[in-house]
Amino acid sequence: MPRGVAYRRLFTAPAIVLALCLWAVEQQPARKARDAVSPHRHIGAVAGWGWTSLVRWARDAARGRIVRKTRPVARDGDPRAVARRVVLAVAAFAPPGLRDATLREQVFAGAALAA
Repeated sequence: MPRGVAYRRLFTAPAIVLALCLWAVEQQPARKARDAVSPHRHIGAVAGWGWTSLVRWARDAARGRIVRKTRPVARDGDPRAVARRVVLAVAAFAPPGLRDATLREQVFAGAALAA
């Protein structure tokens, strides 16, 4: 499987973790995170108020099922808290040259390297 591809997912690991970063760390509404990450412009009726995949991705990423090189993180707390822990764990995989980059850039690069 090519680097960065998340097993059995429609999105790549970097895209998933970037969406989690926007939603959990930057506190953007789920819909804005979807608009920033998803190439799909036609969405279902339920998607008008959120993006249910974010909660599932946070849970699965916390178990190490999306970014495989990360250790599992604590799954207690609300889904955004779990997602924040995942995002910070993945950002640690970013190359040292990105130390001064934005968290978005660190997370994207870290997920690509750790997937």
